[in-house]
Amino acid sequence: MFRTNDRNYLYILILYAVLTISYLISEFVITGHQFGAPLDDTWIHFRFAENFAKGHFFEFNIGTPTPGTTSPFWVIILSIPFLISSKLILPFSYIIGSVFFLLVGIETYRLSNKLGFEKKYALLISVLTLLAGRLAWSSLSGMEITLFCYLTVIIVKTHLGEIEHNKIKIVTGLLLGLAAVTRPETYLLAVIYYLLTVIFLRKVIKQNLVNLVLSLLVFTVIILPYPIFSYAVKGNFLPSTFEV
Repeated sequence: MFRTNDRNYLYILILYAVLTISYLISEFVITGHQFGAPLDDTWIHFRFAENFAKGHFFEFNIGTPTPGTTSPFWVIILSIPFLISSKLILPFSYIIGSVFFLLVGIETYRLSNKLGFEKKYALLISVLTLLAGRLAWSSLSGMEITLFCYLTVIIVKTHLGEIEHNKIKIVTGLLLGLAAVTRPETYLLAVIYYLLTVIFLRKVIKQNLVNLVLSLLVFTVIILPYPIFSYAVKGNFLPSTFEV
């Protein structure tokens, strides 16, 4: 996938490694030689993930189903280490969040190239993205932020390809669906995407009608289960955190 003579990928990898190691060392020193997660939300996700892995669907307290997370896809991902040992959850969340942090840097560079930036400026954009303090912090927070950022960049890059080739891709609906069950902000992104798609590809919309419908269908199928679960449990399509 990354077979290339472009040395900028190496620079991105080096910067990522420096930032990640520096953050971990800082955390280790500041916390008195301990590692952990910085937010209550992270531990809430861990609890949901542990119970999910044990077959209790979305339950913070076993026996009480509740849509208490706005990121059901992240909960499912975090449930993986619990199938082996609960002791793996913290390193697993570090690794998976950090991997997506690196991928955000790489895909931001690729997106910048696709937008027509010279490689040196595309590299600068990627470097500035990785240097964003909150993004670096979130990569090791146990939260879903870097996954969401990665999916968003991929969606934008895919959309540019659709416009370039005058062809709607069903995979965009899949990506939007996964992003929506990662972060609810995607609902607005999806509205913007489908509106812009119809506007920019209006001259070839008839040729793309089947793919547009299938894209919407895939997106809908992915996002519907959680709101339905929420409504069945508490009579509201929104997660419990929206009521706070």
